Amino acid sequence: MHCFNGDAMNNKRKFFCAFAVMMINSGFAMENDQNNQQLTGLEWVISCFPTKESIEQSYDTAYKILQPLAVSIYTTTKIQFSDDEAFKKLGYPIDDKEAQEEMKRNLDNYKRFMDLKKQLFESNVDFKEKNVSDIYNNLNCFIERRKAYIERAAACLPNRLDGIALAQHCLKYHDNGDVMTAPTKNIISGFISSKERSQNEAHAIFVVSQKDDVK
Repeated sequence: MHCFNGDAMNNKRKFFCAFAVMMINSGFAMENDQNNQQLTGLEWVISCFPTKESIEQSYDTAYKILQPLAVSIYTTTKIQFSDDEAFKKLGYPIDDKEAQEEMKRNLDNYKRFMDLKKQLFESNVDFKEKNVSDIYNNLNCFIERRKAYIERAAACLPNRLDGIALAQHCLKYHDNGDVMTAPTKNIISGFISSKERSQNEAHAIFVVSQKDDVK
């Protein structure tokens, strides 16, 4: 991934390296101080100032250290933002206005899809009729997109601080045979169970430690 290029790359490079240059140069100064303990007066003062070569070396060193970190932070932030936008399609977080609108849309379309399937398979509605076919296909595409969002949520649960809340939301509002597959439901349920066990174990350890303190 090429996050920085041209003039922008040079500007970013200066930005990422600026504070590190001082740190690296201070190391050079300390080294010079140790190597030039015999110098006195003006010679010692001059020896403490970094040379042009040492400054260039410092920038190169700082860039090599900080550039991968900057790219990693940028990528993580971008992915997080992308995930947050995707999960709004699932109505999460529930207190977000945009997510609330998507949640209402989800529930309405889930019901419409179930009712239409029931009509198609339990009545004499002709699936070949254009209007019926178009409605079914549109709703089916909607369901498939939500299914993909739920699978995406299940995959990233361990990496999110709000993992339990997201998992519980998915089970509460999207535990639908058309939307959530059995393997995805097992992943989400397993994640919640694992977190609850960890919390219970942590609580038990805390209780024991409190009793020991009382003794």
